[in-house]
Amino acid sequence: MEGEEVDAIASADRGDRVVITLPQNQVDYVKQLAENKKGPLILVVAAGSPVDISELDPLADAILWIWYPGEQGGNAVADVIFGDTNPSGHLPLTFVKTIDDLPPFDDYAMSGRTYKFLEKAPLYPFGFGHSYTEFSFNALSLSQNKPIQDRAFTFSVEVENSGDTAGETVIQAYLSPVSREDNQAISSLKAFKRVHLGAKEKRNVELTIQAKDLYQINNEGQSVWPQGRYSLAVGDSLPSERSTELGAAAHLRQEIQF
Repeated sequence: MEGEEVDAIASADRGDRVVITLPQNQVDYVKQLAENKKGPLILVVAAGSPVDISELDPLADAILWIWYPGEQGGNAVADVIFGDTNPSGHLPLTFVKTIDDLPPFDDYAMSGRTYKFLEKAPLYPFGFGHSYTEFSFNALSLSQNKPIQDRAFTFSVEVENSGDTAGETVIQAYLSPVSREDNQAISSLKAFKRVHLGAKEKRNVELTIQAKDLYQINNEGQSVWPQGRYSLAVGDSLPSERSTELGAAAHLRQEIQF
């Protein structure tokens, strides 16, 4: 259905997608399974891009997104489903609820595009991912409340695995302007770190935002140092209401002044 060669070019739109839903026969099949299930229904989706599964999301007890997994994909999926390994993936892009939430393809403005500028609630937000255990974040400590131009900005946070299963999470740090101006990103990922914690383990983890990653591009295309007040949010997903609705850990927030 999508791609640049092989079977994809024989599809109705020669490998391009004009819709982002699953084929109707697959949607109908999952609905029939949901009506007749005798245990948990796990939806396993193999796709190389975001897909609108808003119709199926309420029917599934769990959803495993396997992208294009390669020759060991079957073994990997079985390991996750049967609990032999603890999943720890976090989405590297945004899943919108419907294609109507996307700007026209020939509109090159950033408004409404990517997690940085999407104002409508997504189906699954950037950075989101579940695990067989629960993580929480505590004790956010900054090296300084006011970042110094051309110097790295460091901070630390206590991460706790409160469950009975060892696992990994991805600590994510976002900056959001307190008073957003035109063309400013709603939130921007500035640092992340993957950590493994045993059951009931706590650890203090230090993250660094490099000075070059704090610069912004203004309307004239110039790289400039930020000005004003920003909120630093640290957690394991995009700091948004939708993340919270889906069960992401609560974010720690601290205001900083540039």
